[in-house]
Amino acid sequence: MTADSLAWVDLVQAPLLVVDARDSRVVRGNARARSLLGSVSLDGELSDFLGAYAAGRLKPLVCGEIEDVGELMLYCRTPGGLATLGFKPARIPEQDLCVLTLRALAADAATHKRTEAGIENFGVMLEEIVRSLPVGVEIYDGNFRELFCNSLSDELFGYAYDGHVPHHDDWWERGFPDDAARARAIREWRERCEMVRAAPGEVQRAEWDVLCRDGNQRTVQFRFRFIGSTYIVVFWDVTERRRLEEELRHLAGTDELTGLHNRRRFFEEAERAFTAALAAATQLSILMLDIDHFKSINDRFGHAAGDKVLSEVAQRCANALRAGDLAARVGGEEFAILLPCTDAVGAEQVAQKLLTTIRCVPVEVNGHALPVQASIGGTFRLADDRSVATLIERADRALYAAKGGGRDRVVVLPRSFEEARPQKLGPARRRERGQG
Repeated sequence: MTADSLAWVDLVQAPLLVVDARDSRVVRGNARARSLLGSVSLDGELSDFLGAYAAGRLKPLVCGEIEDVGELMLYCRTPGGLATLGFKPARIPEQDLCVLTLRALAADAATHKRTEAGIENFGVMLEEIVRSLPVGVEIYDGNFRELFCNSLSDELFGYAYDGHVPHHDDWWERGFPDDAARARAIREWRERCEMVRAAPGEVQRAEWDVLCRDGNQRTVQFRFRFIGSTYIVVFWDVTERRRLEEELRHLAGTDELTGLHNRRRFFEEAERAFTAALAAATQLSILMLDIDHFKSINDRFGHAAGDKVLSEVAQRCANALRAGDLAARVGGEEFAILLPCTDAVGAEQVAQKLLTTIRCVPVEVNGHALPVQASIGGTFRLADDRSVATLIERADRALYAAKGGGRDRVVVLPRSFEEARPQKLGPARRRERGQG
């Protein structure tokens, strides 16, 4: 290749750079390109004239690793200042060359002139700061073509690792392989974009589980806004934080000894279940279970034996319940069971199964086989019940009735809807009750 063979470049009115496809070195540029980039010479690495970021993005296009993407808008650090430039590649394969046609955005025309040294140094410093921030930063033009992404963005989503120069639409395919999840995320994103456009000074946020470059799904929190037509998104990985929060929630709602829910969590869940049952006009039952003669176990064999019995009873209860049922330890030897969508008959069936499971095998403690049994009181939601506290109080009364009736038994109050309804008394019954 001779200098004369590229003389035609100087005759073109548009800014042109000719780049060696093998090493991304600029071999020629015309006067328009020198003026646009603020450089008296165009002999050197592509990164010398556009900055490392833009050069890295252009390299896959220059060497033919990816197909032509039309005009590519990139954030550049030129010898003349910071600028956003458009690039259209045209490869000459037989000479291992790529011709880049450059275009300056009108809004950024002032940045194409040489700035004062202090401002230029500040811009370079600012770029380096943004590039090394511990949060992801991406900038897109009005058509959602990428202008800039920093190091953490590349690390998390991997654009720089596969040579792909993304449009924002490409990200949805990467981050959400599942069609339904992708559709939900896009719908949510569009709604928030409308909010941002309606209130330009505000920042909207979203949090999604996203597939990342390393093949793992991570929980990522995004915050985004528009400055003019430029779209800016900042994001960070909150997977570990959410895991710790969930672990703390679990610990806060878990009984340490038995592993069941604790009293606080039971009442929270019961309140939610009652509200849902009331709204959907469905059934809801509650059981209260008390281990019979538990004090004598503690007194005779010690508290360690009592703890072993509590843990074993809790495990047997969990094994006997259905999917969707919830068991909690709400007192010393007292347990509560929440039975969604369950009427009086279903509640009694579950309760009888619990009794059978609890007493089926003695609990082995220090060589002693301790027989264990329990009493259970239950109730179900009535039409005039207006709070879950009413059900819990009624289940407590049923439990006392079971213990008073000899223990190791189930009592459900009322027995049926009919029993709960006020009964009309005939003349003979009214006379017996002194009502006529």
